[in-house]
Amino acid sequence: MSKVFFYQFELINFENIFLNYLQKIFPLGKIEIRLKNDESLKNLDNLIWRKPDISFLPHEINNQKNFSPIILTKEKIKSGFFKSLILLEGSSLKLSEINDYDRVAIFFEKKNINQLEYSRKLWKELKNNKIKILYSNAI
Repeated sequence: MSKVFFYQFELINFENIFLNYLQKIFPLGKIEIRLKNDESLKNLDNLIWRKPDISFLPHEINNQKNFSPIILTKEKIKSGFFKSLILLEGSSLKLSEINDYDRVAIFFEKKNINQLEYSRKLWKELKNNKIKILYSNAI
C-alpha cells in the first residue's frame, strides 16, 4: 500500500530540505519528480547538479528514454516504473496514480496560497478515500 507524505516548507529553506529528502529516498529506487513547467524543470536540474555538499544524484529531464534513476518531468511517466513520486509547485495528482508508487511526497510552500490551497484540497480528497497520509513541516 502506498504512503502519501505532505511536506510544508519555507522558500528560504527549500534547497536544503528538498536535497536532503532526495538523498534520503534515493536508495529506495527510481524517483519521478513532477513539476509544472519547463523553467522549473531547468531550475531543479541546475540545483541538483550544482549542490556540491551532497553526493552524486544522477538525474535527467524526461527524454522518453529515462535511463537515470531520477527523472524530472511535467507529466506522469509509465506506470510501475518508479518507486517514488515527488510533486512540487502544486503539480497535479490523480487518485488513480497513487498505487503506482510506494511513496508519494507532496511539497508545498507555506506562504504560497495556491500551493497551500491545492495541498489542503488534496489532503481532504485522500483522507475521504481512506488513503494513508502523513504530514511534516520539517524534514
